[in-house]
Amino acid sequence: MIWGDMVQKDENILKKLGKDINICYWMYDFKKIPKIYKNLSNNFYICPGTNTWKSFFPRYDFAIKNFQLMKERADIISAKGFMITDWGDAGHIHPSSFTENLFDLAYKVFNGDQRTELSANKQLDKVIRLLDEIHFGDYLNAENVKDYPEYVTKHLFHEYVFRGKGFASQTKEQLNKIISKIKKLRLISKTMEYSTEFEQDIKMFVD
Repeated sequence: MIWGDMVQKDENILKKLGKDINICYWMYDFKKIPKIYKNLSNNFYICPGTNTWKSFFPRYDFAIKNFQLMKERADIISAKGFMITDWGDAGHIHPSSFTENLFDLAYKVFNGDQRTELSANKQLDKVIRLLDEIHFGDYLNAENVKDYPEYVTKHLFHEYVFRGKGFASQTKEQLNKIISKIKKLRLISKTMEYSTEFEQDIKMFVD
């Protein structure tokens, strides 16, 4: 198996490697799939990612939309199958139950499940979506959050802390947005019962 980057850069690579090579198309965004995949005689796999890397909390909304798009593409261009990636950039600082939950959601999407729920618990879904919203950086100072699809914790702990920036350079309005979102989250969380390992990890993160 090889990553699709190699084939996208040089189609002739397959003449050297042969037809037994499986190609892994991994793009974690919403760009158009390169034309080469429509003309391959080799088998290839669609390989979306969990979007857990470099963050305490996953990019749930981004990840699920990417799963759904990759499922559509897999059907259109007859992919052999799918493989979910879960990179450990920065040491997998999120709980492993988040990865397991996202694997389960990806499996359901790739088997034709069209549901938009993240779990069987509507209240838990609200909590997850609020956490997602809090950690998406589009309402913060763009100097700190230069790449909006990345999460706030990535920028606080992996890029800006050594340059003395982080929350210190946010305006009061921006900081109040974070505080108001957290207050809303706490109100919903108080009415929740957390029983499974995944739910307890969510609770730990809320706290």
